[in-house]
Amino acid sequence: MSSKRSAPPTPGSSEKKRKVLSLAEKMDVLAVIDSGLGWSATGKKFGLHETTVRTIWKTREKIRQSVRESADVSSKVASVSRRDPLLEKMEKILNRWISEQVDQRKSNVDGVAIREKARSIYDHLAEKEPSGSSPAPGFIASHGFHRFKQRFSLHNIARTELFTDQDPIQERSIKFKRVVDEGLIPYKETLRSMEASACQKPITAFLKPSPASTPAQEAFYTCYTSCYYTSQAACYSCYTR
Repeated sequence: MSSKRSAPPTPGSSEKKRKVLSLAEKMDVLAVIDSGLGWSATGKKFGLHETTVRTIWKTREKIRQSVRESADVSSKVASVSRRDPLLEKMEKILNRWISEQVDQRKSNVDGVAIREKARSIYDHLAEKEPSGSSPAPGFIASHGFHRFKQRFSLHNIARTELFTDQDPIQERSIKFKRVVDEGLIPYKETLRSMEASACQKPITAFLKPSPASTPAQEAFYTCYTSCYYTSQAACYSCYTR
């Protein structure tokens, strides 16, 4: 009795091995399609199914975005470089510190203060590193915290101006305006109370500093009162004391 022989595999019976395309190859496919070649012809040119070519075309925007963000478009697997562990620890601590400052409405938190705090935290963590470990790379706090914001979702914090790219002159201008606005709060309240009571007393009678006044507020009061009695508007010194 003759044994049954298995039929030889036909050329089209075996399944094709799925081909993984790199970003560079997908960009080549898109370039050929852009030149006017059809789906089927493009698939034959690259040895791909027509459905694969159509899928590449449908996701062309995502592919191009990935190319822009990728350092090596020909790699099939994105290589993730290991970040400095000290930098990761510093960012977590810095994020908690910023949240605390914002919750407490601290007025002295600006871009300069955040960069100084970041450097201070990083230096402190570097000093605590074991002597046998590899030396920590130098850290320079930059003016922009764009990636830091993305990692910790800080876009919705009310003080978004703290993280903007600003030169030192612009930062000083914002800080100066904030100091002036905060210094004028008690005097604006006094003027509102005078208008409400229709009081005719001289304004300086209401500008006496309270016992809880800070030295800066007392200096502001002294200079502002002097300007008032000499019939001058509030001078520049009133706002820089």
